[in-house]
Amino acid sequence: MCCIFDRRWLAHLGAILALSLATAGAAAERLTGKPGTVTCLPGGTPRPACIATYAKLDKLLAAKDWGGLGAALSYSGDLDAYVASIDWLSEQVTAGRGGFFVVTFLARDYWMLGNDMAALGGDMRLNGALMSLYALSVIQTDGVECADRSSPGARTGQLMQLRREAFLFLGTQSPEVRSHMIATVVGMDRKIGPLRAHNDENLCNFGMDRMSAGIEAGLTREIPNPGGYVGKTVGVDAPPGWKPKYRPPSEYEPEKAKVRQALRDTLTTFVDSIVKAKAAP
Repeated sequence: MCCIFDRRWLAHLGAILALSLATAGAAAERLTGKPGTVTCLPGGTPRPACIATYAKLDKLLAAKDWGGLGAALSYSGDLDAYVASIDWLSEQVTAGRGGFFVVTFLARDYWMLGNDMAALGGDMRLNGALMSLYALSVIQTDGVECADRSSPGARTGQLMQLRREAFLFLGTQSPEVRSHMIATVVGMDRKIGPLRAHNDENLCNFGMDRMSAGIEAGLTREIPNPGGYVGKTVGVDAPPGWKPKYRPPSEYEPEKAKVRQALRDTLTTFVDSIVKAKAAP
């Protein structure tokens, strides 16, 4: 079992996330020859990029400018600023800010770093798989607040596509590692779940209600098909100012409690299905 998985994660989640970023920084130093162990996280030595990066990302998050935030979180060639943005993402995740959106971006970045640094010792791909599994748990728990019940399902399908490699990698791990990862995600949800804001716009705006509103407004457009596909693919944009609707707490709170009670079993079933699929002839 890889050394980064330890039951102490459940009690010291923030410290472990900080450690994983320090590992990334050390690996970056080996790759580039530049100092990479400094960090924006509390207790670390701050880089010059920290203040500017945090200020920019904080402003975009406060404005709920999801398009601008997504663009700002893309790698632009500045390694220092990029690692600072991952520090920022990890802080948002542990504080419960930004909901599903920031969780999926941190899962993406951990997986990308893991792929780039797999030959340097340790395997940060495990972090990417862990955050991908946590993103699935966020959909399971917070998705019950969406009035459009098709939206969490659509986000699940999107997550399966975007984090496919991470989930398949998870299926190759030993039963002990898989069990630790599931326990860690359940612990993360127990600690961070109460901190996450209700009515997650990005989680609830991806279903049939959005599509119907766009069609009624005439906001459809043809999308080029990938190679090998025939026919037309039509994209639908939401009307300006459109927002998803949410269920009242009296409805979703009892359901959320049941989802959380069953979360370990739900994640175990999901991970087991990956293992069985990989084992099938």
